[in-house]
Parts: sequence; structure tokens; C-alpha cells
Amino acid sequence: MRLLIGCLFLLVSNQVGADDVTTTSKHPLALHYSLELAEAKALSREVDQLLTKIRQCTVAELAPVGQCHCQYPNKLASVKQSINELLKKHPDWDDRALLWWDKQTPYASSIHLGGVQRQLDQPCHAVVTTIRGPMIPFPGEE
Repeated sequence: MRLLIGCLFLLVSNQVGADDVTTTSKHPLALHYSLELAEAKALSREVDQLLTKIRQCTVAELAPVGQCHCQYPNKLASVKQSINELLKKHPDWDDRALLWWDKQTPYASSIHLGGVQRQLDQPCHAVVTTIRGPMIPFPGEE
């Protein structure tokens, strides 16, 4: 009898918690259409390129860790513009995780637009004065 009451308690408490989560957060959005997949993949590649540069900046200690994204203003602006253009086409994607499956990989890929936006919107504080070495340019930005 105790086991039955314990199971019912867990079931009810889990359901209450699940209801709270669904009303305050947005679920991931699974993409299936080829145009949506292409748009999400293109943005993901662009964000990955910026992340690669941020990691290089961090390792080389070119700026404080939280300021490395500011070392690449052109790429930063490009990623922000890409996100804004994508949200104009798909306003329901705002602050959502996008999830898709690639035929080339056995696992799902994802990007959370709200998370990326929050990271990129961090302010840049006089980064130019803190640089201790040359910036690593993107191809074409030299």
C-alpha cells in the first residue's frame, strides 16, 4: 500500500512540475522542411565560425574571456543580422531551440536562438585597450 501511495505521489508531483514548465518555456522546434533545414544549418555554421574564433582568442588570451566575441565585430554583426533576418521569416522561432536531423550524421543537431542572442548581446567594454596581441582575422577581413 505504501508503494502505491508513493507512486501516486510521484506521479502527481511530476505532473504539477511538468505543467509549470510548459507554461513558462517554449519547447524545442523540430525542423523537417528542406528550406527550414538549410536556414538553420547556415546559421549554425555561421555561429560555429564565430565560436571557433572566440575559442582561439580565449586560448591566445587576446582579451578577457567574456570579451573575446567583441574582437570580431564584423562577424558578430553578421551573425546578429542573420538571426534577425531568420526571425523576420520565422517569428515563432524566437527564443526557441531548433532541432534537426542530418542524413550525414547519426545524431541530431540543434541551436537555441535565444541563447545565442543573449550571448552575443553581452556588452563590449573598451576591448581595444585590453588587447595584448594581434587579432586573428577571418578570411577576407584582413
